[in-house]
Amino acid sequence: MPTGIERLDELITITLYKDNLSATVLTDKQIREWIQKAAVEKENIRKELMHPPGGINTQTMMKLYVQRYQSALVYLLDKLFTYQNECKNPPLHKVYAAIIPMLHELLVLIEERFTPYFNEEEKMPDADLQTEKQSIANKLSLLKRSLSKTMDDDLLLSIVFTALAVFSNHSATVFITHHHFKYAQLLITEMHHLVSRKELIRLDIIRLLVYLNFNCTAFKNYLVEYMNAEIQTAKSRQEKAEKLLLQYRFMNQIQVMDGMALKPQSASVKEDIMEWIGNELQCMEKTNDSRMEAVKELKNKEEIQEAGIYYLLTVEEIALLKRIMKDSGYISNKNITVLMKDVSKMAHSVKQYEVSWLNLYNSFFNYNLTTIETLNEKLFVMLGTLRKLETKLKQDMKKK
Repeated sequence: MPTGIERLDELITITLYKDNLSATVLTDKQIREWIQKAAVEKENIRKELMHPPGGINTQTMMKLYVQRYQSALVYLLDKLFTYQNECKNPPLHKVYAAIIPMLHELLVLIEERFTPYFNEEEKMPDADLQTEKQSIANKLSLLKRSLSKTMDDDLLLSIVFTALAVFSNHSATVFITHHHFKYAQLLITEMHHLVSRKELIRLDIIRLLVYLNFNCTAFKNYLVEYMNAEIQTAKSRQEKAEKLLLQYRFMNQIQVMDGMALKPQSASVKEDIMEWIGNELQCMEKTNDSRMEAVKELKNKEEIQEAGIYYLLTVEEIALLKRIMKDSGYISNKNITVLMKDVSKMAHSVKQYEVSWLNLYNSFFNYNLTTIETLNEKLFVMLGTLRKLETKLKQDMKKK
């Protein structure tokens, strides 16, 4: 037995197909019958959604069941919207105009009553999008005028407004999802709030775009160029590392809004930029001549095959690493002498094949600012590697 959505599909795509009725003289009775039939099927669909068949007994099956109705309703809404725009028969136009709100009510029911199953990546109905485009166009126009008075970064503004232009272009016939549309609305609203609160600087916009995960390639490239320009002003390797670390901290401190992204399937702005900074720090490590020479020397020694942990750290850095692990509660040894003796049995530093436990012991308690700075730099490199592993794991999980 056909379902309500199947009978409604037949009514719209066959009975009410505009080309079949273009020359037909319609009576008021016929118009009322068609509208009444659509209303009956609307109620049948509502009941089918609220009381699914007994075989729908798992979360996955319910999700597929609801999204099947959602997809069919969007398809029928787009059909009616096209018919309505092309219809030359006023009475038939009246029928289309009466049925469109019925289908829209059913979509609202799915979104509000079956929120966990609502497909945010489903296409927005053309009728809904067309209704909203003028409102978005007005908001974007006002936002452009406001930002042009307070911001002097034309490139950044161009990137933002280029991405949003599709939502205000009345002639555009692109595939826009519910998620994409909601994201655009949120971004525009938040930018209006930002403009109204204070005089903007570039970092205000950058923070907002990172927070909302404005993860288009153009913005990621912009951030790399912006940060790189600042880093290149450094006069020394140490200063460059410090600037990179400051950029890393800046990005790391920005919270990212859960579930929001300009491109949901792409890596986030924060992940990609922090990975880039980590790669820059790693590159600096690789170009450190003394470090590379030490690595080469170690690899040339036959003893490299013997037992031990071959750190590419100095004795002072190894000792400081153990100190911060101890002070942070990640090493529970109480006797530092025994701890340093145990570490020395396995540890080989970047400069020494054998590590004296006395040297380690002294460095554990007596450290300097230089050692803190160099170890800090290496810890950020390790953190960047951890971010890479996290990103790869998330990507692998999405593929499964």
